[in-house]
Amino acid sequence: MATPSLASSDNISVTFVNGRSSNICTWWSDFSGELKLYSTVAPGDSVTQNTFINHFWVVTDADSGDRLFEGYMTYDGQSVMVPDESMTDQPHVLRFINQGSESRDVIWLKPDGQEEFYDRVGGGDTFTVDTFVGHRWLLRDTDSGNLIRDICAGTEYPPNEIIL
Repeated sequence: MATPSLASSDNISVTFVNGRSSNICTWWSDFSGELKLYSTVAPGDSVTQNTFINHFWVVTDADSGDRLFEGYMTYDGQSVMVPDESMTDQPHVLRFINQGSESRDVIWLKPDGQEEFYDRVGGGDTFTVDTFVGHRWLLRDTDSGNLIRDICAGTEYPPNEIIL
């Protein structure tokens, strides 16, 4: 079981890129949290998948079943880079660049699932945080609290930059 996808009519595409030395599997979590296998991606290959905003996806190692990524898809053209095994838990820098006018809250999703507020990024501002590959970060609208982006550090493209 996984986090269930949320209903949406906003069609988007996401690209899963396999930077590992072994096959990965992409799974869609349905509206009850049941995982449905969508593809197996060979090392160095990628797959582009049509989906919807706020649908939840999981990427696993094809052999071990270990979860390598999980998160909501939150914008069209999103790319998820699954890094090489040697990169897991390596130091990583994320730079949040707010090109809009609305404030956004940067939140670290702790391993126990608890959210920890880190900073508020105003329109035109930038926030940089030291983190680790594999750590999850959420961007929420400051006023409504709605989820805008779900980021797994080390999987973002372009590398190290989150454009808001």
